[in-house]
Amino acid sequence: SVAPVGSASADGDLRVEQSGSSQNASFSLRTRLEDSTTVVVRGPLGITVGRGLVTADSVYFANNLQDQLVIGPLSAADRVVPGASADARAVRAALGLLVPEATVAWSLMPQDGLYQLTGRLPGGVGSRAYTVDPAIWRVVRVIEFNAEGRQAGLQEASAFDTVDGVVLPRQVRLEGAGTAIELEHRRLIVNPDDLRLRFVRP
Repeated sequence: SVAPVGSASADGDLRVEQSGSSQNASFSLRTRLEDSTTVVVRGPLGITVGRGLVTADSVYFANNLQDQLVIGPLSAADRVVPGASADARAVRAALGLLVPEATVAWSLMPQDGLYQLTGRLPGGVGSRAYTVDPAIWRVVRVIEFNAEGRQAGLQEASAFDTVDGVVLPRQVRLEGAGTAIELEHRRLIVNPDDLRLRFVRP
């Protein structure tokens, strides 16, 4: 179960692929899943290039290089993680904590030792297909489809490890709207005692 995870910290490497080019960086993520999340992105030589704050309804990003603050609705993250504004979905995807929604009537099919769950989302906004590995009871892949049935997003989790008694992935890939983000978690802590959410705006 992912229920014991109320907060987490993660540090690792980040790769963003967009428009035929890619950029590498490192990141530090701190989250209280039911509240807020902060992210620090560092470029070469450990220089901080940006800081982000994700709340229940908004995204704040401070561009340190250009001394700018960008504020937008959390729904803006739907381009990479469809449905990002629902139940901290974007953060859960980044940590490999996605679970099939209890409100959806899922169709279940065993395939190659895995379970495939497919179902239409409420409101006719599209559908999702989850792949669950019963050996670890974790979602290893989610494919998002829009209302027209075209693929709108993909989330994959791999290289699972047991961290503080919870099975979490070391590698995560998020795809959507021409953008792909790869995360490699080098350091993970579940429910840290000294978690601090810090965001400094320019």
